[in-house]
Amino acid sequence: MRKKHLCILALSALIISCALCTDVNTYLPSLHQSAILPSIDGFGTVASNIRTEPILTLKQALETQYSLNWTELYFDESKKKALTQVYGELLSSILPVQLAYFSNPELQNNVYSVAVYLPRTGTILEFLIDMNTNRIISIDKNN
Repeated sequence: MRKKHLCILALSALIISCALCTDVNTYLPSLHQSAILPSIDGFGTVASNIRTEPILTLKQALETQYSLNWTELYFDESKKKALTQVYGELLSSILPVQLAYFSNPELQNNVYSVAVYLPRTGTILEFLIDMNTNRIISIDKNN
């Protein structure tokens, strides 16, 4: 009986010493690891920082009821008539939006490209925003 207790004690000591010698990080995830952002089919990864100028502009625009005043505030002056004719009906049917997911803005030739996923309708809209005026110059519906 004494040998059995000594064997259990020795085995316990061995297990405890192995556990103490092993790096804790192999068992626990890193506390400094960045969050894994969701990905949406046909859209990509959701933006981690929604405090960028183009996203803030789009967020405000999408949360506002579509109207003539809306077009004055958010459409580029030179593109307003064409955008209103092509997308006016769509925008009036979906705005205001309660929930939207934004892609990371991509800047090319002073124009931001931002995709917006609207889960209520399953719609993905691609917006081009002029960096200097912060107004929408193009919209593309991707579904």
